[in-house]
Amino acid sequence: MGTDVDALLTRVAAHGLPADRADQADPAGPRVAGDAAGPLDDDTFGALLAAARRERLVGLLAAATAEGALVVTDTQRAELHRAHREAMLACLALERLALAVHDGLAAAGVRHAFLKGVAWCHTHYPDPAGRAFGDVDVLVDPDGWDAAVAWCEARGARRHYPEPRPGFDRRFGRSVAWTFPDGLELDLHRTLAPGPLGQTIRPGEALDHLGAFPLGDRSLPRLEAALECVHAALHATLGDPVPRLTALRDVAQFALVTRPAPGAVEAWCRRFRVGAAVRAGLLGAARRFGLGPAPLLHWAATYVPGPTEDRCFHATVAAGGSYARQALATLPAVPGVRAKVAYALALAAPRRTYLDGDERGRLGRLRRVGGVLTGGGR
Repeated sequence: MGTDVDALLTRVAAHGLPADRADQADPAGPRVAGDAAGPLDDDTFGALLAAARRERLVGLLAAATAEGALVVTDTQRAELHRAHREAMLACLALERLALAVHDGLAAAGVRHAFLKGVAWCHTHYPDPAGRAFGDVDVLVDPDGWDAAVAWCEARGARRHYPEPRPGFDRRFGRSVAWTFPDGLELDLHRTLAPGPLGQTIRPGEALDHLGAFPLGDRSLPRLEAALECVHAALHATLGDPVPRLTALRDVAQFALVTRPAPGAVEAWCRRFRVGAAVRAGLLGAARRFGLGPAPLLHWAATYVPGPTEDRCFHATVAAGGSYARQALATLPAVPGVRAKVAYALALAAPRRTYLDGDERGRLGRLRRVGGVLTGGGR
């Protein structure tokens, strides 16, 4: 293959952003717009399509080819059409799940807001087909957490991991993933970030500031745009060890298209002490896509985080993907002595059902946590 697929995928991920990006005049790397060399060879196209599937960028790849920004053969176009149709059918099934979740939570009186793909594709992208997603994410008021869990269980959903002790998820968890009998997945979120930062965010306050998005003939709740931008940046920075291109594109979409007021974004950053992580997410997207000047990016470049923001951010990043390190890093951020004791006890001495079954990896991680908490580990 003579084309750099990673660089080409980055260009595809940036497709549709405003044209004043800094990389538009850069002759290096594979050309996307008006490529006079003709269509991609089959090996390169196959690798590009496979990568787009993994990154959930098939919609943007389809848009790039439909608008003439990427030249493909008729055979390649047909293959892409099948992949895009498959992705959109999966999203339609997930949207039906979102409607059922909304009805169930509303009937139980549980405050909630839909997050990420299912909400953002209908509000911040000009065409929902350009932003695919693989599950439904919903933020739930901790006061209604048990009712939300009961709704999932009543419909035969299986949670991916049990909680260490009763009430742990409602008090300390980030999210719980569920798989329904039809294979669809739902993430119930208690907060918007992992580790220490998840403890500084107050979901009840976030749910006081809602917007809405259309889904069919219905209107479903989402967070207001400035807070969604904060969440997008947090997810891009902390969601995966290597940020997904879809997550970075979400950040770029907020910065260049939605353009929430920097003052509103800063207010949420200060309130929840997440400014250092949000700043990193915005600047990371700017670097990856070569984004030109925008008010929100200028704010990020000049923002000075407070000491607590900086400390919590670096503690979360330093923990990385390690369950034990992240659990230990979170402990100082848990508010209140009694809550800290409850958190430490749940991790150091979880109930037996948490360790039953195929949980050996998690058992090992908990033993490492317990060893440190009880003074017997490194």
